[in-house]
Amino acid sequence: KVDLHSFVHSLRKESSSSGVKISLLHPGMCSTPFYDELDFQPKNAPGHASDPEDIAKTVAFVLRAPPSTVYEEISITPQKEAIEKKRRMS
Repeated sequence: KVDLHSFVHSLRKESSSSGVKISLLHPGMCSTPFYDELDFQPKNAPGHASDPEDIAKTVAFVLRAPPSTVYEEISITPQKEAIEKKRRMS
């Protein structure tokens, strides 16, 4: 995460004079198929995973920023972020 943060921060500084905006979005646990092939998933209870629509709304918010504004870094996490191991079918 530190390397990615440094890269994005440097890229943002380099591109600022060209009008290109660079933002880093950190989505936490989210209810998506990302976890289908993994041995863990967000806990199956309300509040333990963000809704993909919330992530999409945040991206839209960033894209609608005024020309002079850059949202450099945003973290989105569910209120009660927790994981659970998946049960393996034998």
